Amino acid sequence: MKKVFILTLSIILIFSQVALAGNFEDVKDGYWAKENIELLVSKGIVNGYPDKTFRPKNTISRSEFSKLIQELLGLPLNNDDSEIIFEDIEENWAKGRIKTLVKKGIIDVEDYKEGFKPNEPMTRVEMARMIIKALEIETKEIDKTSFEDDKEISKKDKKYVSTAKDTDIITGYPDKTFKPNTTATRAETAAMIVRMINYLNNDDSVEVVEGIKFNKVDDVVSQPGYVNDQAMKLDKQQEFIMKFFENLKFTEEDGESYVSGYLSNVPTGYKWSVVINVYYIDDEDYDTFHSNTKARQDILMKTGENFKFKLKHNKDVIEIITIPIRIKKDTGAENGLFILDYPDKTFCKCGKMKDKWLNDSINWEEMFKW
Repeated sequence: MKKVFILTLSIILIFSQVALAGNFEDVKDGYWAKENIELLVSKGIVNGYPDKTFRPKNTISRSEFSKLIQELLGLPLNNDDSEIIFEDIEENWAKGRIKTLVKKGIIDVEDYKEGFKPNEPMTRVEMARMIIKALEIETKEIDKTSFEDDKEISKKDKKYVSTAKDTDIITGYPDKTFKPNTTATRAETAAMIVRMINYLNNDDSVEVVEGIKFNKVDDVVSQPGYVNDQAMKLDKQQEFIMKFFENLKFTEEDGESYVSGYLSNVPTGYKWSVVINVYYIDDEDYDTFHSNTKARQDILMKTGENFKFKLKHNKDVIEIITIPIRIKKDTGAENGLFILDYPDKTFCKCGKMKDKWLNDSINWEEMFKW
């Protein structure tokens, strides 16, 4: 789990553009969020202003908070312009981040029927809802929370507010109120970030990578003494593999053919095993691109990086493209295999018990854009 939050050390958060190493003039000793603010500043997660202030009472906008959640979870940006989710985010700088959270189910379009209004400040109840969904914490429908102003909390949001309180991620005020519709401040946001990190770091059985939750107990094959012990289960592999294929593109530019994509990070102790093979008609020549770190640099797909390779020949003489792909344990333990073939347009999930065809799960037109 700690691996996820290494990402946060490189985040230049929305709080400002200039980092300060010293104390802030408006965050004095005894201020309730001083330790949280200074902790995040020391790690480079949040920053102050050039005038040596932090402005803890300022608000944070919906677009800014969306950026924070997307980067904390390491979710790849959704830059698909073919679908308009909210008309009022189309010109907003955080459009891709907001769409990413919608696709992940962290933002529900039904909660914003009159538009997302990205520049509006976040309320405390919105934060509770998004944080609990982002962390994928199980919730239960309840009729009432323990807060004095429970009547101000909508029925559908009570479970998020109650769960946020139970996990100590978002607390109430001294008067035992939650103030759901009050805009959240920068200081409150800093405190919530620290609590999110603490919550996840306390659960060593779970690791979130590229927005996918990997359970080190439930998502692995447990067969002590066998070669495939601790291999990742096929269904969990499939989540990572679908991300690979969602980003994989075969394109033509100025008469030349290319393959490009993104090889995501995987859980600690695991590695990719993927090969892109391109075979040509009436020609012994072929192209092959590897995730194997021993491969030549010019054909190597590196974990956590984008890649783009030029094919040796034009798309018109390609006979078949085949991509065997799986995620293996560093020890060599493996479980099943996925194979994609084109132009047959087949995608197979090959396991010991039974093969399963997943042809309809691939957007072939989007992948092969030539």
